Amino acid sequence: MRRTIVAAAFLLGAVLTRSAPAADIPISDGTRILFIGNSFTELFGGVDSYVKAACAASKPPIKITTKRIIGWAQELSNLYANTDAVNEIKNGKWNIVVLQGFNNAQNWPPGSVESFYDSVRRFDAVIKATGGKTVLFMHWAGNPTKNWMGEAKYENDTKTLVDNYTRIGKEIGAVVVPCGLVLHDLTKNPPAKDLPKDYLYHDDIHQNALSSGINGYTFFTMLTHRSPIGMHYTLGDFKPDAAMEKAIQERVWKIIGDREPWAKAVTGAAKTDAGKAKGDQGRTVLSFRKSHPPLNLSWPSWAGLPSGTSRHPSIRIGT
Repeated sequence: MRRTIVAAAFLLGAVLTRSAPAADIPISDGTRILFIGNSFTELFGGVDSYVKAACAASKPPIKITTKRIIGWAQELSNLYANTDAVNEIKNGKWNIVVLQGFNNAQNWPPGSVESFYDSVRRFDAVIKATGGKTVLFMHWAGNPTKNWMGEAKYENDTKTLVDNYTRIGKEIGAVVVPCGLVLHDLTKNPPAKDLPKDYLYHDDIHQNALSSGINGYTFFTMLTHRSPIGMHYTLGDFKPDAAMEKAIQERVWKIIGDREPWAKAVTGAAKTDAGKAKGDQGRTVLSFRKSHPPLNLSWPSWAGLPSGTSRHPSIRIGT
């Protein structure tokens, strides 16, 4: 027999913190995050703005401080050598530094991927010397509807990006935020039949407001170890309808669940009960073997959680 624990999703972070990866995540109130990249990081208000909005909308909310250092159309090597990024890392007291690669992360021109790896290593050494943590922002392949791209190149570039970010992430012990993989999945399997194939692109290569919001959900999930299912946030032109919002959240959770050990510990995707109070992030089912030692869970009085076996929000233990 299995012992099943059903808990309010915002308690999930407390349960799973024990298996957090090397990058000292989940984040908490007061975390300072520096983003270093190019237009993939900057456009439509900056990815950090979406991450902040998602964190603020979560239950309970998380307040973070962010800053961007941008070099338009620049590789990480140029950002290292020709911007204030290194000085900012050394003196800005950042807990987390997010690095976004560019063309050489997908080995373009051919043979340039070693430059990407080397730049990440150089940044990571500076970050670690300050006690900070490195996070890698996996970007996406170009618009597959453009003649210069094509379906075959889009698939190959996506695979190359995933492989290269994953490889260097494992080498340095960094968290990889798989934005490119999530956007690829939503491009190949759109949540509605009437969507144009490039509905996530602003132009040949750049994100639009919708994909920017999706990136916010992907970062939120990776940095907090919370399911995005049942959340609600908007920012600027990112205002998905209920069906799109639900599809985005489920897809983000599935992609991350397929990659991350901490997410695989959750045996069922978070489910949202439409009849529950506004702001509830749903319930998640955790299963443990019968031999698993008893778990003692507690929460502060301000959380307002009822005890016993009432449905919302509560903990129900059964066999």
